[in-house]
Formats: sequence, structure tokens, C-alpha cells
Amino acid sequence: MQLVFYSRHQASFSGNRWSKMLSTESGLESYAICQNYIHHYLSLNTENFIPGKPHPVLSTSSGSPREAARIPVKLRLLTGTYILQTTRAAFNQHKVNPTCLMCGTADETVNHFLLDCAALSNKRAPIIDDIMRCYNEICVKLGISKLQVGMEQLIVDSSVLLNMYPLLTNYDILDIHYHTVRLVYTLHCAR
Repeated sequence: MQLVFYSRHQASFSGNRWSKMLSTESGLESYAICQNYIHHYLSLNTENFIPGKPHPVLSTSSGSPREAARIPVKLRLLTGTYILQTTRAAFNQHKVNPTCLMCGTADETVNHFLLDCAALSNKRAPIIDDIMRCYNEICVKLGISKLQVGMEQLIVDSSVLLNMYPLLTNYDILDIHYHTVRLVYTLHCAR
């Protein structure tokens, strides 16, 4: 999967149009704007990933079919294609209430779905405990008290730790990745 940013002036690009666009002044401006935005989305920062190798989100610890079947749900959440009530409300021509259908207390955003929904708390709590255990193990390994990444970002894309802390390897984040995939899939099934 290639990550391509589109200019606000162009709808789509072929290889030649992309090269021509970058060689123009407005194209360089669009590229600079994209580079400024990429730092706000840590999962889009791909400087430490090797072309031709799969993104760490696609890795499994055991290679079992059960574990592999859970990955597409997390991948949809990572790419922004997981349909939540706020997404339905934003893109539906009919009036759709963005409130969470499970608890009915707040808009169903990614943060609400993963961390705040009271109706999902009994499913979430034991898995969050496992994630926090892995989180604490990583902190001990790095010799720090707290990672500089939010819980939502850690759940959606734990590979962001590889960019932030060069001492970590894929093996170091494998446990936390397993538990985050398990959490997302469990919440998805309960929803």
C-alpha cells in the first residue's frame, strides 16, 4: 500500500503528474504542507520503515489464523476506514445521530470507542491491564517513567514506538501489539 498525499488543486496523480507537480513551486508548497501534517499523525511517519517490508501492524506473534483474522479490524481503525457513528453522521446525507449506540452518553469517536465507552468497559478492562503491563515493561527497558505517546495512539499503532525510541525493536513491541489487536477485535465484536 502506498501512501500518497494529494494537492488541494489536483484530484489524482499518475507517476509523471506527481513528478511534474513536485517540480513546480505550487507543488513544492503542497509537498511542504504534507510534510508539516505528517508529524501530527505519528502512524504516517514512515522514515524508519523499509520499503518492501510489511508495516509492523501486519505482524503476528504466532502466525495463527485466529490472530491473523483480527488484524483487518485494527488496520481499518489505523487507516480511518472503520465506521463509527461520527463517521456515519459526517458522510451520510440523512440525519444520523453521532452518539454511541452502546452507551448513549457521548459521540462515538475513536477515543470513545477504544477507551471511554462505559458499555464496553467490562470487555476492555482486562485487556487494558495486559497492555499496561507491557507498557511498564517497555518503560523499564528504556529506563523512563512514562512513554511520550498517548494511549489511543499506542492502541491504534504501537509501531510508533519504534520511531520514537530507536532502542526498541519489533520484538520488543510484539506483546503490546498482540494485546492491542486483541483489544480492538474484542471491542469490535462486542459492538
